[in-house]
Amino acid sequence: YIYSMSSSEAQLISQLQSGQSESFWPLYDRYFQVIYNHIYYKTLNQSLTEDVVSDTFFKAFDKIHQFAYTTENSFRSRLYTIANNTLLDSYKKITPDQLDETFEYESDENITSSENNRYISEQILTELDKLSPSKKDLVVMRIREWLSYEEISTITGRSPISLRKDFSVAIKDLKIVCAELW
Repeated sequence: YIYSMSSSEAQLISQLQSGQSESFWPLYDRYFQVIYNHIYYKTLNQSLTEDVVSDTFFKAFDKIHQFAYTTENSFRSRLYTIANNTLLDSYKKITPDQLDETFEYESDENITSSENNRYISEQILTELDKLSPSKKDLVVMRIREWLSYEEISTITGRSPISLRKDFSVAIKDLKIVCAELW
C-alpha cells in the first residue's frame, strides 16, 4: 500500500501504532523541513540542527505508541515539543571545549538571497533577538511556521490568551522598527 501525503495525520498515526512502520515516512516528509527550519533558526548551526532533527524523529517514532492523537495534540505539535527538548538536552551535553565548534555560526546567506533585502532582514532579526526568548519563539512559530495559538499552547504549555497578548505586544514593537527601515 502506497501512503500519500493526503493521508490524514490521524490515519497515519493509527497505522503506525498498529505496526505499519512505513506509515512514518509520509509524516517524516510532511514535517521534516518545518522542524529543520525551526531548529536551524534557533541554532544557526547545520550540524547541530541535523543531529537534533534526526534525534527528534527517532524519538517520535520510538514513542509513537504513547502518542494519543487529538486535534489539539497534533503530531506536529508533538514534534516541536520533542525538538525543543532535544535541543535543550544537546546544550546540556556541550563541554566548554566544544563551545567554539558548536556555536561557529554559518553564513547569513540562508536568511535571504536578495542583497537588497539582506540589510532589512538582518535588522529585523536583530530586533527579534532583542525580544525575550519566549516572545521570539512565539513570533517565529506564529509567522514563520504558521502555527495556531492552540498548537503553540500545546508546545509551550501557556494559554492561547496569554500567547495572543504577548504576540500583539511583540508585533507592535517590531512594526515600529520595520517602519523605520522603509
